[in-house]
Amino acid sequence: MSYRALLGVLTVLPFLVLAVLYTAGSLEAAGQGQNSQNSPPDFGKTKITLSVTENAPAGVFGGPVTATDADNDDTLHYRIITRPRGPFEIASDTGQLRTTEPLNYEAMSIHQTPSYMLTYYYLDIGVSDGSADDYISVEVNVIDVEEEGVVDLLWNQPQVGTPIVASVSDPDGEVSGVTWQWASSADKSNWTDISGATTATYTPADSGDYLRATASYTDRRDSGKTASAASDQATRAIPPVNTAPSFTSTTATRSVRENTPSGAHLGAAFQASDTVDGDEIRYFLGVTDDDGAFDLEPKTGQLKVKDQLNHESQETYSLSVFARDPTLAGTTSSSPAGTVAVTITVTDVNERPKVSGDFDPEYQENSESLLVTTLTGVDEDDKYGPFHQNSSVGWLIDGLGDSDGDFFYMDGYGDNGHLKFLVPPDFENPADQ
Repeated sequence: MSYRALLGVLTVLPFLVLAVLYTAGSLEAAGQGQNSQNSPPDFGKTKITLSVTENAPAGVFGGPVTATDADNDDTLHYRIITRPRGPFEIASDTGQLRTTEPLNYEAMSIHQTPSYMLTYYYLDIGVSDGSADDYISVEVNVIDVEEEGVVDLLWNQPQVGTPIVASVSDPDGEVSGVTWQWASSADKSNWTDISGATTATYTPADSGDYLRATASYTDRRDSGKTASAASDQATRAIPPVNTAPSFTSTTATRSVRENTPSGAHLGAAFQASDTVDGDEIRYFLGVTDDDGAFDLEPKTGQLKVKDQLNHESQETYSLSVFARDPTLAGTTSSSPAGTVAVTITVTDVNERPKVSGDFDPEYQENSESLLVTTLTGVDEDDKYGPFHQNSSVGWLIDGLGDSDGDFFYMDGYGDNGHLKFLVPPDFENPADQ
């Protein structure tokens, strides 16, 4: 069997491990001919299985994947053949495998059914002594571990009369059967359950105590799991006076280059102040003419590009940024707010002309005209506008002197360029022979 034929077999047997000589020709010729004195490296087996616990720090796992070679003076080099190789690397001189990042059992199983959850990696490892190779398949099993759930509280500091909402999540997934119990403490050490506070939402009636929400639930791995979170600060009384947040200026400007990618920040974040320390301000975009071109982070006030901007289509945008205090009367969207009017200027960037036309033309021999095809170029940056007699679009043939470009020339200025033969072509006697 030739070497090329052997490679054809390998493509249809994804995890078949074979020892292959680099030397072209038949395996028999490679083994008995030029390199008959060389002993190939040998893993001694075709497959091994290793295990890595999920979330383990990146680094060495298992023993090195090593081969033996009867030629003691040969230097062996190891490599991962699998593409993509995933979060793994191998020491070329020792065969020691390493993870490049912690592995996640649940992430590997995403979009799969419980009856078929792929929780292992397959790696093909090769070793070479410079003349001959051997291969081994390594199955790396990811071991699932019990992970702690996380309870999140809507507010860092509860306030009398204001509902506080808790939610629970678990890295193991499939959270169900959630029940709640709220507790209070004066020192965050000794907790007392609050009678009747057994839902995800609790409205504190007294100030001075910390609050803790405990969730009991079932996840994918087990039942009877619990997770808790306590407020960072003690419950405060209702402030005697609370006014809407305010900005130091009622106007602002921002500038951004056209074609800036989505997600780019537009200057510094907008920051409003509030008369009551500790209030969590939320930021919103008001009615604008931006047609959805911008986003605003509600917690930080950071204005960002949402869609690519085109200077030629629209040079300026006007929008309003609102800062609201959700603890004030009314819903978040209707409570009193501070406002700043923002003008955004889209600066121009020199862009390449857009060319259209027949890029695969045919030319009839003995035609009266030397015209091959007519192309149209539009420069959106052109101050005269498309198809104007003073258009700045120019035409040239790239590759003169070393290609068929020497037999053509471009005729025309402005938006239309005519590709023509320099001399009439002769089909029977082509000039480019």
